[in-house]
Amino acid sequence: MTEEIRGRDDISVAEKRAILADNLVPRHTITTTKRDRDGLNRMFKSAKDLGINPPEALSYEEVEGHIAAQAPNDELYVRVTMPRIRMPWTEERLAKFLTSPIFTGCLSAHRRW
Repeated sequence: MTEEIRGRDDISVAEKRAILADNLVPRHTITTTKRDRDGLNRMFKSAKDLGINPPEALSYEEVEGHIAAQAPNDELYVRVTMPRIRMPWTEERLAKFLTSPIFTGCLSAHRRW
């Protein structure tokens, strides 16, 4: 796809990059990558507490450096990420959640409340 767009002479480089951005598969954002790295680091620390010798997790700088090193030296290169879109809860779902036993309690001889 990149080579096909590169071969077009009727549009500017900025337009070529925009077309590529629309057609490429979105990747993880840097924030998501850092969050995943933090989770992995917590698992490594827990393993170390259990007496296992796990590998060291990469630092943030090493992660960002690796991502930057993978970027080709190409004027058409674009890294496409997908922002998280959170839909608001419906009133029905919110009402059901807030009236659940965890918020209202349970009155029964067999349950704590």
